[in-house]
Amino acid sequence: MKFKETITLLFAFMIILLLPSCATTSTLQQLQNGEASFTSGNFKSAFHQLLPLAAEGIPQAEYGVGYMYYYGYGITQDSESGLFWMKKAARAQYAPAVRALAAIQENMSKAPPALTPEKLEEIHSPSSDTLTNTFVNSSSSKYTLQLMGSYYLAPLKKQQLLLNLNDLVSIKQTKIPHNGRDWYVLTYGNYTSLSAAELAKFDLPQKIKNFHPWTRKQDELKTP
Repeated sequence: MKFKETITLLFAFMIILLLPSCATTSTLQQLQNGEASFTSGNFKSAFHQLLPLAAEGIPQAEYGVGYMYYYGYGITQDSESGLFWMKKAARAQYAPAVRALAAIQENMSKAPPALTPEKLEEIHSPSSDTLTNTFVNSSSSKYTLQLMGSYYLAPLKKQQLLLNLNDLVSIKQTKIPHNGRDWYVLTYGNYTSLSAAELAKFDLPQKIKNFHPWTRKQDELKTP
């Protein structure tokens, strides 16, 4: 099978699989037309075909429009608009958008991925790692965001009071000592998946973003 035909079949299969059951035949046709334009390299046409569907709240179209905005495919590059549309798709639990945002947040996506069949299959494959509520009960969470660390509890407690975010900010102790000494960390939030934690970084309060938080597993930490 030719390369172009393989790409077209992959996109068509995923569009049919993921399209909401309530979608009309015309909507499906418009998505397929947008996919055909994209895979043929006619990004300008793809953008105009998918934008109305994105405005209707169809996650696949939101992701496609966001992707083209972010990388400047068929439209003047606008990373802010790209993130806006991809975040809308991610909030609808569209897994490719969740993964794309996580990659961008981690500075892993410096350039558009090559449009190979293998890459498309990886990006568009169904995933159980869907977006969950931003904050969950700590008993079911697997990840948190670390803000800062110290050998001493006092500066962390002081910072916790200054942030004044109630139980969203907590102090934990690492299970493994740091240089042979107890190490304490200030954390923010509880998340059930890595993708949810990474996506949350886009919508943090500014005073939390100023710490440049990084994601770590809850099972590495304990209550001091």
